[in-house]
Amino acid sequence: MFDILKTLEHWPTFSEVGEDASEATMIILQHNNKNRYLKLALPLLEKAVIMKEANGRSFAMMLDRYLMHKNKKQVYGTQLVQYRIRDKKSENYGKMSDWGFWPIEDEKNVNSRRESIRMQPIEEYAKQVGINYKYLPENEDRKPPYRN
Repeated sequence: MFDILKTLEHWPTFSEVGEDASEATMIILQHNNKNRYLKLALPLLEKAVIMKEANGRSFAMMLDRYLMHKNKKQVYGTQLVQYRIRDKKSENYGKMSDWGFWPIEDEKNVNSRRESIRMQPIEEYAKQVGINYKYLPENEDRKPPYRN
């Protein structure tokens, strides 16, 4: 099924397949856990977004997911994670933490990047998904945790 990406010349655009089908393509690729497919699809989706034939939010989510799987900081702040608490002194040792954002590159300017592709501010997004978010300058130095 995904071998078609190797020969695909462009992203399935709004005008060709409709908004729902174009978005469905992103959702399928986003959740397949094969980064090579995201790598192939990202430039196609980016070009479609520039032509206003795909959703900028879809590109942001796919790029951030790709970067997260590469153990790099995300750009748009779309990816959320939970961590297993590894501090043996903690009463919550072994339990999962609350949801939070995967580390964000240049976090203090994330809202200007989000605005550039018509996404809501990260504070509003956090509120929608039930996260109490506040920018903390010390997070700028936070490295992504290793992911298997």
